[in-house]
Amino acid sequence: MAQIKWGASMASEDRNKISKYTLGVLNKALDASKNPNGVITSGYRPPERQARVMYDNLSNGIRISYREPGQIVTRLYDDCVKKKFGKTETIAIMAKKIEELACQNKLVSKHTVTEEQYKKVNVVDISKQVANLPNPRDFVKELLKEPNVVKVLTPFTSDYGSNRAIYSKAENAIHIEIKQP
Repeated sequence: MAQIKWGASMASEDRNKISKYTLGVLNKALDASKNPNGVITSGYRPPERQARVMYDNLSNGIRISYREPGQIVTRLYDDCVKKKFGKTETIAIMAKKIEELACQNKLVSKHTVTEEQYKKVNVVDISKQVANLPNPRDFVKELLKEPNVVKVLTPFTSDYGSNRAIYSKAENAIHIEIKQP
C-alpha cells in the first residue's frame, strides 16, 4: 500500500493544514499508479516562507514562470541582488511585497493564501525524485481522474488528456491543487 510521507522541511503545523481528504486522494493515486510513496515537500506557505522558497530558487538559477504578481517579486529579487543586499534583507523585502500584493488580491502563489482559503483548496507539492515516485506520469493521470483535483503543474511531459494538467519544465515538484468537498 502506497503512503504519503513528509519532506524534511514540512513543519508539523503545516502538515496539520493538509486535510485527510487530500491525503486520501494522494494515497489513492499513488496506489493506482504503482508508486510506493510520495513525499510532500510543501503545502501552505506564509509570505516569509514563500519569499524564502522564491529566493532559494532564484539564487539557484530556477525561474518559475509565475504570473504577474510573482514576476513583480522576482524583479524585486533581481533589484536586491544588483544592490548587493544580503539574503535575510532580500527575503524580508520580498515577503513584505508578497503581503502587499495579497492585500490587493494578487496572489504570488496558490500556496500563499489565507488559512481560510487553504481550507477550501489544499495546495501541495510532491517530490519528483524517482526514488520516491518512479511512475510520475501515471501518478498525474490518476490524480486527474479525481474531479476535485483542480490543477496539476507537472515537470513531466505527456498527453494527459486534460486541461487541468499543465506542463512546466521549471517546476521542481508536482504541484497539485485539490478542492475540498
